[in-house]
Amino acid sequence: MNLHKIKILNNSPSWISTLAVVLAFSLGSFSEFSWWVPPLVLFWLILSTTLPQKPRRVFLVFSLLAALRLLAVETPEVEKIPALGSKGSGSVQSVIRTAKGFRLQIELENGHRVLLRTKTGDQLPLPGDQGEWRVKWDTLGNLTVPGSFDQRRWLISQDCMASGVLLSWLPDHSHFHTERLAFKIREWLRVVCQRYMFRETGGVMVALLVGDKSGLDEDISQDFRATGLVHILTVSGFHIVFLSSFLQMMLAALRIPPKYARMLTVVMLMIFVPITGSSASVQRAVFMFGVVQIAAWMERPSLSLHALGVACTSILLFDPASLEDIGFQLSCGATAGILLGQTSNPCKRAKILPFLNNWILSPTWICFCATLGTFPILVYHFQSFSPISFVGNLLVIPLMGFAMEAGVLLLLSCACGPLATGFGQAASILVGASVQVTHIFSTLPGTNYAMGPWPLWLCILILAGGLAWLPQARPQKLTWCAAIAWCAWGFTMIHPPLQIWFLDAAQGDATMLRFPSGKTLLLDAGNGQFSGKYGSRTLVPFCRKMGIGQIDALIISHPDLDHYGGATSLIESFPVKSLWIGEAIRLCDKPGWVRFLDEVSRRGIPIRTLREGMAVEGIGAWKIHWIHSPDQIQGEDWNGVSAVMRLDGPHGPAALFMADLGVAEEAALLKRNIPLRVPVIKLGHHGSQNSSSREFLARCSATHAVISCGLENRYGHPSPSILKRLDSLHSQVWNTEYDGSILFEWDSEGRISSGSFRK
Repeated sequence: MNLHKIKILNNSPSWISTLAVVLAFSLGSFSEFSWWVPPLVLFWLILSTTLPQKPRRVFLVFSLLAALRLLAVETPEVEKIPALGSKGSGSVQSVIRTAKGFRLQIELENGHRVLLRTKTGDQLPLPGDQGEWRVKWDTLGNLTVPGSFDQRRWLISQDCMASGVLLSWLPDHSHFHTERLAFKIREWLRVVCQRYMFRETGGVMVALLVGDKSGLDEDISQDFRATGLVHILTVSGFHIVFLSSFLQMMLAALRIPPKYARMLTVVMLMIFVPITGSSASVQRAVFMFGVVQIAAWMERPSLSLHALGVACTSILLFDPASLEDIGFQLSCGATAGILLGQTSNPCKRAKILPFLNNWILSPTWICFCATLGTFPILVYHFQSFSPISFVGNLLVIPLMGFAMEAGVLLLLSCACGPLATGFGQAASILVGASVQVTHIFSTLPGTNYAMGPWPLWLCILILAGGLAWLPQARPQKLTWCAAIAWCAWGFTMIHPPLQIWFLDAAQGDATMLRFPSGKTLLLDAGNGQFSGKYGSRTLVPFCRKMGIGQIDALIISHPDLDHYGGATSLIESFPVKSLWIGEAIRLCDKPGWVRFLDEVSRRGIPIRTLREGMAVEGIGAWKIHWIHSPDQIQGEDWNGVSAVMRLDGPHGPAALFMADLGVAEEAALLKRNIPLRVPVIKLGHHGSQNSSSREFLARCSATHAVISCGLENRYGHPSPSILKRLDSLHSQVWNTEYDGSILFEWDSEGRISSGSFRK
């Protein structure tokens, strides 16, 4: 009977346990969860010995049931303006240190959870504390720029209904909570790393060991993101592999029998899970490691695909929302690629020197397989892919692995100062080398490429086709189907229309022009939102979402913060090929503007001068005319030197962009008899009464008028008088204050379509 079991498991390792757990997972969705924990184990044991060798039809049926289970998951409601009052009571569930303070998850008396922020660590409530709070709630606005941070969705992923700032906390009583111990361990680890390591490397070590990124230097984080190696700074399967290997090596050195060493390692890793924050990717890695070790302890075949199926479906049984966790998806994709790649490793069959095979070729193949398993997921979520990450993983992961081991030894020896100092210096050297390699990679050309956006069905098909290619190292039918589908979808994207996005930049301007030829032009870069990070937090995600790989020309109309506020963070995190500015604003001595130009010069971005009458070609059938860009400024009126452009297409003038031009400059344009009639006009100065005169609007005779201004702004923009003028001229008004980001498209026949993005 035992031989029969082993034969069944060996013949179908990728189906049996997955099918068993999915069955219990699916049936459990139709009743109370507590009823189906014992049957989960029962189905696993029975089906692992009785199912046929290739249960594909049965697997398909229960996979569909699992999908129905996920569809049945109710999305929690998130309050737009929480009707909870500014005072209340609850218990602290978790405390996470952030770069600006602490983030607390509090469970209210009604069972709902909220996230609260606080900057001070004095009298900080800890997990398990019960008390009364006073809070200022965040107002959750709608998402108005495609690809930007969706706070509402993030709160749902954290199982919370609202967020806010903690103003005061009055403790009542405390009770034991495992998160309390986990938080204290993280804080102790942070103190030890700061004491025995350099500041920058100590912050990286804390992120490596427990996932706390509060001490990470922003430049280091940016380098890891740019090279696609940011997963190394998030505790996941890679960290569990190194940590488990190191623990087993230490237990072996203590002469503990392998059978008991396996169980001790599993127990220690289970304790490690809450310390890291219990992310789905860490749970998957530890669960999978535990299944393999238990199988070895029972002297059963060690089947990794078997363990992956059990781990993934068990996690989804307890928390179906984990399916939407990007870290969980990347972890599963990478693991599946690695496991399938190991079974079809061509290096094993080739007659190669053992050293060359074990240290160069085999790791390269495994890294390729992991990349294959994550590539479609990265493209779907981030619309980008970093080819350099393939080489980076080969060099940085081993260095970080050894650094982690040195970090563990540092913690174990912290009671002995000289010994801890030695391990701390070793860890700093290894982490520093990893950071330096990553920085070098981040400066190479072509570090990151924009891809997509691809629809979900295409990403799933490409992922399945890529993994289907691995088991026998030759293309399968599914692989060819994925390739054909990708080519067919790409063929439909050959002739894109001209797109103009008037992005919501609050009380600021940011307009993206994307031409059919693929060229992109950004006119102004928002305001000083997010401490000057509007470029990295809004513009860059938007470009990724739209599949824009670089900005060919960044144009700053004039040096006011509401027009260039996000420019510095943009060029720091996204490729910009050139900067275009007027002659007059080159001499502007505003401190922020000077710092921006210094950063442009440091990065070697060429600066081109805009002049009146200049025409820009090389963008297909479209042409840009600069109709206003003075060489000198009168007084300190920087609005008066705003660069104004008119976009012409194959069917005549298309759009006019007025920046912050005032009534006097508009009158000067009227006297010059410049062609101004356009179907779309971007009004000057955010709809202020100091611009957009009746004579000027009548000359333009625009069908659509776009106004960019902030919600309930203190200036009262747009002016009611301007809105009346536009109404009398029968112009349709678009306002980012209410419409969010606004899109206009011109097809090959010159027809215009319009719409807005706000959800």
